[in-house]
Amino acid sequence: MRDSFREGGLGWGLSFESTLPALRIDYIWHSPELSCLNFETTGSLSSDHMPILADFRDL
Repeated sequence: MRDSFREGGLGWGLSFESTLPALRIDYIWHSPELSCLNFETTGSLSSDHMPILADFRDL
């Protein structure tokens, strides 16, 4: 499995309010047959975690 944020994300990838911004606990894992084009955290805090989104393409 591959980490989508490492392939398509920028910055810290933080998806919850924390005093430790380097601590990332929300992940989208994908198979090696896909490539992550974009990974983002939306700004909505309607929950204790913000939504994370990823776009993929077949390799």
